Amino acid sequence: MLSLIKLPRVFTINQVPKVFHEDSIISGYRHPRSSATDCILSLFQLTNETVNIWTHFVPTWYFLWKLGTVVLMQTAWTDSFTWPLVIHLLSCCIYPLASTCAHTFSSMSVRARHICFFFDYGALSFYSLGSAITYSAYIFPDKWVNGFFHWCYIPIAVFNTIICTSLACYSRLGLPILQYNHETIKRIPKCQSPRFSKFLRVVAFAYPYLFDNIPLFYRVFLCVGEGCTDNDTNMLHYNHIALAFLTGFLFATHLPERLAPGSFDYIGHSHQLFHVCAILGTHFQIKAIEQDMVTRRPWLLEHSIPVTFTDTVGAALLCVVLSLAIIFIYSLPLLSAPVCQEKRSELSAGRNFASLERNFEIVKRRCVSAAECSETPTMQRPGKWKTPRRPGPKKALNIEKDPVGVYCRIRPLGAVDEECCIEMISSSTIQLHAPNGLKANRNGEYKEMQYTFKKVFGIQTTQLELFEDVAKPLIEDLINCKNGLLFTYGVTGSGKTFTMTGSPGEGGLLPRSLDMLFNSIGPFQAKRFVFKPDEKNGMEIQGQVDALLERQKRESQQSVPKTPSSRQKADPEFADMINSEEARKSENVDEDCCYSVFVSYIEIYNNYIYDLLDDAPFDPVRSKPPQSKILREDQNHNMYVAGCTEVEVKSTEEAFEVFWKGQKKRRVANTQLNRESSRSHSVFTIKLAQAPLDADGDHILQDKSQVNVSQLCLVDLAGSERTNRTKAEGSRLREAGTINQSLMTLRTCMEVLRENQMCGTNKMVPYRDSKVTHLFKNYFDGEGKVRMIVCVNPKADDYEETILVMRFAEMTQEVEVARPVDRPICGLGAGRRHRNQAFKEELSRRLEERGGPCDADDPVMLDQLIESFPPLPPCELMDPTDDQTLPRLIEVLERRRQIRQMMTRQFDKTASTLKSLLQQFDSQLNAKETILHNQQTKLSEKDKILINQKTELERLEKKSKTLEYKIDILQKTTEMYEQDKRSLQQELETREQRLQRELSERRRMEQRMQGVVVDTKLKWEKECERRVNAKQLEMQNKLWVKDEKLKQLKAIVTESSSGSGASTERPERPSRERDRNLAQKRSASPSPHPDFRQTSSQQNQENFRADQDPYSSAYPSVASCISKWEQRFPVDSSRQAKQPRTPQCRNQAPAPCHNTSSVGRRRGQRWAPGTVAPSMTLVNGLDLEAGTRTALPAHPMHRRSHSAGGEKWVDHKPSSNLDLDTVMQPIIPNAIKVSTPNEKALSKCHKYVLRHQELASDGEIETKLIKGNVFKTRSGGQAVQFTDIETLKQQSTAAPSRKRRSVSPDGPDQIEDIENRVPVASTSSSYGYQKRRKP
Repeated sequence: MLSLIKLPRVFTINQVPKVFHEDSIISGYRHPRSSATDCILSLFQLTNETVNIWTHFVPTWYFLWKLGTVVLMQTAWTDSFTWPLVIHLLSCCIYPLASTCAHTFSSMSVRARHICFFFDYGALSFYSLGSAITYSAYIFPDKWVNGFFHWCYIPIAVFNTIICTSLACYSRLGLPILQYNHETIKRIPKCQSPRFSKFLRVVAFAYPYLFDNIPLFYRVFLCVGEGCTDNDTNMLHYNHIALAFLTGFLFATHLPERLAPGSFDYIGHSHQLFHVCAILGTHFQIKAIEQDMVTRRPWLLEHSIPVTFTDTVGAALLCVVLSLAIIFIYSLPLLSAPVCQEKRSELSAGRNFASLERNFEIVKRRCVSAAECSETPTMQRPGKWKTPRRPGPKKALNIEKDPVGVYCRIRPLGAVDEECCIEMISSSTIQLHAPNGLKANRNGEYKEMQYTFKKVFGIQTTQLELFEDVAKPLIEDLINCKNGLLFTYGVTGSGKTFTMTGSPGEGGLLPRSLDMLFNSIGPFQAKRFVFKPDEKNGMEIQGQVDALLERQKRESQQSVPKTPSSRQKADPEFADMINSEEARKSENVDEDCCYSVFVSYIEIYNNYIYDLLDDAPFDPVRSKPPQSKILREDQNHNMYVAGCTEVEVKSTEEAFEVFWKGQKKRRVANTQLNRESSRSHSVFTIKLAQAPLDADGDHILQDKSQVNVSQLCLVDLAGSERTNRTKAEGSRLREAGTINQSLMTLRTCMEVLRENQMCGTNKMVPYRDSKVTHLFKNYFDGEGKVRMIVCVNPKADDYEETILVMRFAEMTQEVEVARPVDRPICGLGAGRRHRNQAFKEELSRRLEERGGPCDADDPVMLDQLIESFPPLPPCELMDPTDDQTLPRLIEVLERRRQIRQMMTRQFDKTASTLKSLLQQFDSQLNAKETILHNQQTKLSEKDKILINQKTELERLEKKSKTLEYKIDILQKTTEMYEQDKRSLQQELETREQRLQRELSERRRMEQRMQGVVVDTKLKWEKECERRVNAKQLEMQNKLWVKDEKLKQLKAIVTESSSGSGASTERPERPSRERDRNLAQKRSASPSPHPDFRQTSSQQNQENFRADQDPYSSAYPSVASCISKWEQRFPVDSSRQAKQPRTPQCRNQAPAPCHNTSSVGRRRGQRWAPGTVAPSMTLVNGLDLEAGTRTALPAHPMHRRSHSAGGEKWVDHKPSSNLDLDTVMQPIIPNAIKVSTPNEKALSKCHKYVLRHQELASDGEIETKLIKGNVFKTRSGGQAVQFTDIETLKQQSTAAPSRKRRSVSPDGPDQIEDIENRVPVASTSSSYGYQKRRKP
């Protein structure tokens, strides 16, 4: 139910008088002249008083329930001991109820506000007295009971109540009569409160509480020992005291809202917290009083002062009477204020209406007796007065608002093959497509935007269809005394001027509006100069005589331009603008009014206003530029152009001529975008003045308050343009800047209006920044209906400008303008003009029947009527004794009187008959009107049903369009996702294929590596087995040698001891061929290649031993003896046969495959230069003395360096490498030397080597040659796969020896460790380097 009630509007602090202001409360104020109904409705609306009201209204019912409980259940009427509690509960009910009423009705007026709070202060004082009465009866400590202060407590409390009520009332306005009375009551909204008013009010509330609580403070805080009444009730008293002090603190400081003004306007400000704390404190106070009354009752009945009627009810009644008297005294000047101006104006209006009716009767009698007059009656010249536009009724708080009506019209394209960027989807929606070549959005698609209007007119729309939907309702409102504003908006060349003006055969909105206006009010127009502008945006009304004199004066003055006559031939350019078939007429014209049309035509050029109808005198010598006009505000706060020419027109052709006269003066220029581009904003104003006819329906009512002036402004805004397209320069550039600035100001005003309406803000609208917005600010503030036609050009060149226009139109539709209200004209009966015409027709018919003229207003008829009377005799008295002239004159006059009486009786009879006929006609007309009204009611109901159905259809259409648009978006999104899916699938397939290839390559690599591992494993197993066998053989050989030596030594010793004649020949060592064959047979590894250097090596070793051992010939060694012994005792042939065949290298000549340096290096030894390496005893390829092989082991990974081949290398030598200054340097032919590898160098070569230097563990620099193959990648780049590492290490002579010198019996002084000797050059490696290969 409440949803159907329109709640009153709330205001801010700047919109209400100062007397209604609250400290630090910014918004949430109610109307300062609210009615009682609005005040009650505000209980259900969130204002700054709503919570204040409810926080006291709800507890009132709780306290009433407590009071009813005490009165009904505790027999309060018979038990006097409970009377103080009843008085206290009654005061607890009164003060929240009075506060609720005061806060509810305080916004009715200023006087009501003061009076309401006077009662609120009185209720609070009465509450303090109720507390004092209960404290005297139940709370006093035992020590003070029945003491002097106890006896004086109640009278002092009554006195305090009266004083505090007076002080609180004084704090609002001061002393009555002395500081304010009925003469100064008019200035109440601006009256200043007395000095220290806030302090006095706080004292008025705090002092009674402090005095009343003196016994309680002493009992709770100061009393010690016996008689202090220390019981469980004290905790409740503590709560009550704490809440009371919190209440006073909030009331005095206004702390929450002062800390954050505006944040606690509706909920949480200090007054609301003050109410809540006060109610809670009262609740604890009541509980404490009830508990003390119950627990202390026996003791108090025996020792305390008896409770009497005087101390309880009597004191309360006395306080109530005195408080009411004080409130009456303070309110009397407010109640005795004179009647407000509004009531006086209503009374004066009633008196004027009564006098007006009397004047109507007099005029009627004069018209009846006009036929009897012997002379033509002379009309009195009424006085002149100014008749400004009648102010409308006072705006209600809940003003119905309508959004600005925005329409869109699409101009046809100039060429058939021109690209179009606008598509009309429905009758209210258009869609913009980005033209080709425009930058796409981030999804790669062109963004399509839709805009909705009240109605969209396509390229096939005619001017008549546009007029029917847009301008025709504004003309009807103009006739019904409502203002209107219609303006066209768009970029340059979009068809705004054509829409407003039109062309021959296709009249625009302006000529069609004029045509409809004159077709509607043509028969009811007043004569010229009956209405006269007063140059202050108002109208003066003149009588018929003054209007006739004004017409004659204007015709006689040649300097004043004549108003174009409607009988003159119209301009041929506008003659055929509107066909007769397209003429429109309004049926809602009040026939009992007279109308007059005034037009004015101005332009706003460079933010200056010029009158296009101003006829400035032409000076052929020195021409003066036109003078600009200024804007002013009339008495109704409406803006108008001061000094603007307003021409009264009586026909459409005449109005066309006036318009064409101003159109020729309008500033138009040629630009690259428009051949006739408007360089200014033009405003054509149609002002309609109307006034009701008098009661007889014959003349205009001479009452300025009944004159209504309405106007319709047709605005053709200049188009926005970009200078980079128009190529404007000079004055054209300045004009374009001014036009764009004014349109930007209009946009800013719309944005601020929308923000104020949607967000509830109160920002200032910058109307004054431009003459256009300043002139029409009243329309946007609620003085009329506003409609806008957005003209767009669908060509692709205007796409970006069209988007800006669409955004402005979309924003403008959200601005709401107050709906204009109907203005009643007068209280006279309807049909006055019709009755007057019927009367004249009947009179003419009667006169025709008598042979008189048919026109009652014709002077000839009056002359004939006068001639029908008996002629007057000569009236000249020549002789004083003439007694014939006067009797004859008396006789003629007497006959004339009889004729006049007869005519009067006949006229009365005819009038009564006509009156009865008119009554019959009225009754029939009323019956027909009743039937018509019923039919109209049914039609309106059906119209409502149709409108609802149409609205539902439109809603469903919009919904379907929205869903279609969403479906399109979803389809496009789906297609985009499908494309992404396909691309991802292709990429996934590509990656899967690549992965499969990599997996297959990996499998092949694994298989190849597994084969290599197996081969290597088998090879190393055989090598290990071979080495183990060789080691075993070596140990067996050593053991055998030792055994043989012992045997030989034993044989020698035995032979030497057996006889001296023995031969001195040394025994030869037996051949070791058998052992070698046995070793070869035991070895599982393949036999090494034949070593052709072994014989020469052995020979060299023997020579070396021979040179080094000069005493070997003199003293035979053990070895020589063993060899001789073997020669003497050869090995068994059976064992010989078991040995394998000796390798061929032993029987072949030595070949220079390896020199002694190579053999020595394999054994870790080197020989001094110039010396011959000693020969070594080899058994099956093993050195029996050193236990090492002399043949090179087979190395499957051994190969010659790639750098020695014919491939092209990239020699990467970092700039940080050090130059070692060695003799033997790695030299790589066909190499490109670089310090930093690049793609260009890598693309030209197949091999890559990196020279890397690092510090070895012994402190020397170690150089590594890291080699690799260069191959191309799939992406077109170059990559290197490393395959080999060579390590080059330089040795120093100063390095300490890590091996002990090997001692040989053949040459101990000549053999050194290779690490302790100076490096010797050889053909196998560079100078001073060792070469190792890593896999």
